[in-house]
Amino acid sequence: MTTFDELLEIAELRRHRPERSRRARISRLYRRLLLFILLFLCMAGGLGVIALRSLESRFVADVGESLAFTADEVAGQLNTLLWERSSDVRLMAHALKTIRQNPVQLRRYLESVREEFRACCWIGVTNDAGTIIGSTSLSDIGVNRNKAEWFQAVRDMPHSYVHEIEGTKNNGAIAPHGVAFTAPIWSSDGTFLGAVSLHLGFPEIEGAFARTIRTLERQRGFTGKIDWLVLTSTGDILDESLSLPVGRLNLKRAGLPSAVAITSEWAGYVEEMHIRRQVPVVTGYANVRRFDGSLVPDWRVLVRIDRRDVIAPIRALLWKLAAGLSLLFLPVIGLLWWTTHRLRRGWDMAIANEERLEATLSSVGEGVIVLNQAARIMALSDVAERLSGWTVSESKGRLLKDVFPLIDETDRQPIGHFESLRDKVRPCLLIARDGSERPVEASVVPVGTSQDRTQETVLILRDLRERRESDLQNARLAAIVESSDDAIIGKNLDGAIVTWNKGAERLYGYTEAEMKGQAITRLFPAWLSEEFVHIQNRLRRGERIDHYATTRVRKDGTPIPVSISISPIKNQEGRIVGASSIARDLSDRTRPQEELPASMGA
Repeated sequence: MTTFDELLEIAELRRHRPERSRRARISRLYRRLLLFILLFLCMAGGLGVIALRSLESRFVADVGESLAFTADEVAGQLNTLLWERSSDVRLMAHALKTIRQNPVQLRRYLESVREEFRACCWIGVTNDAGTIIGSTSLSDIGVNRNKAEWFQAVRDMPHSYVHEIEGTKNNGAIAPHGVAFTAPIWSSDGTFLGAVSLHLGFPEIEGAFARTIRTLERQRGFTGKIDWLVLTSTGDILDESLSLPVGRLNLKRAGLPSAVAITSEWAGYVEEMHIRRQVPVVTGYANVRRFDGSLVPDWRVLVRIDRRDVIAPIRALLWKLAAGLSLLFLPVIGLLWWTTHRLRRGWDMAIANEERLEATLSSVGEGVIVLNQAARIMALSDVAERLSGWTVSESKGRLLKDVFPLIDETDRQPIGHFESLRDKVRPCLLIARDGSERPVEASVVPVGTSQDRTQETVLILRDLRERRESDLQNARLAAIVESSDDAIIGKNLDGAIVTWNKGAERLYGYTEAEMKGQAITRLFPAWLSEEFVHIQNRLRRGERIDHYATTRVRKDGTPIPVSISISPIKNQEGRIVGASSIARDLSDRTRPQEELPASMGA
């Protein structure tokens, strides 16, 4: 509760506007100091973010160069593997010149090669017409392959031929992608005798460079996993380390920067977005270089890692550094902030109290008058101004009896001693400035603490005009209902009777005591038992029922024809809480209907 000393302080503030302006300037100075502290913190945070971005960029560049070097090394290993297998297939072609006509020796030779190269998926030997005469898959013997790409490529050339294939057989299964090594078989006089083709699946080739990538992961200490891809010259994916569906995705046509930039002869790196996973990645790229003496597929190698895994170590380090600096500077900043708050607290208290009191006085619904010990007015609310007709500037400092004269409603004697109003509410009349009398409720509330030697007071006036007008209207309405010849009944939504007038007693024969709280269906005849449900449904929809003829039952059991009007009753929120019905006796007019009109069932 606001003390009287605070009210006097507010009054002094109002009388000394220049001093208030000086306090406002000091308050602005303190706010600027706080703003400076916040600006310093924002600048420090901004510089920290810039430094973080710079370190991240440098770290990403370093990792990108490592990925480019790894991609180049993997491409070299793949190039070496292709060269070795191409040489192996040429040696096989040379050996097959003498044993190809002996099926038993040919089969033993192919089995021995298969044992030596466990990564081999399929080996086939053809004659000069392209018919397979020996194979690691017996079902292929006798099949003509003269239309196969590898057979046509080596038939008219002395070199071996290397190319990617869509599917390779491996013990009866089909591997998704692979590479075929094919060499022609020439006789001593240069006659083409046939061809030998060795197929390797990419899952077997992966081991050639998986160790290189795992070594990079251990050296760099990445929290995530490095993945790799092998692309064709057109951008199709031959193989990749992630277990994602390859499908027909073409990375070059999709605009992936690493797939477009890989046409360069030099290895490099690029930051890009992973097309399928939609996360930022750092990708190193390199070409698989051709070697002499064979036609090598124009492949590309991509080695990449998620960008968040690259910068995770540096961010962890910077967070630790930021935590250490915070432990050092936050206490200093907190002390400065606390000191500033303490300095301006005394100045803000008076202004806050004034604004709080003004807001309170303007928002209360009663007339509030603040009085000093001599019963002189110090402040009053807007409602008090409207009740008395006096403004704050006109009434301030005047005696209460001159501005707010109160008289007793019974004997019309002035109320001079306000102690009679302490701790209780007393109805009385207020003589306004224009001489009109306004009924009010007056009470006095002490302001101050128990240590105060003097008790100051606040007079509270509550306007009774609206309440008394409402009471008068309710009394008139009650009198009209009670004196009406019609039966007027009030009920809730469950159909329980809450009001019962004299007209209802005369029409139905029940007293108010007998029917109050009873169900309205007590008045319904048996053959109209469904009528109550129809009425309730319409009332819940907010509909009004006007003047329909029906039948009700008196206390003695005799039916009586009546005309009934029913209206829904709503509360202040507009929600339907009950209904009122007016019934008029139709015995002298017409024979009552036994059922509701068709519209009642709608």
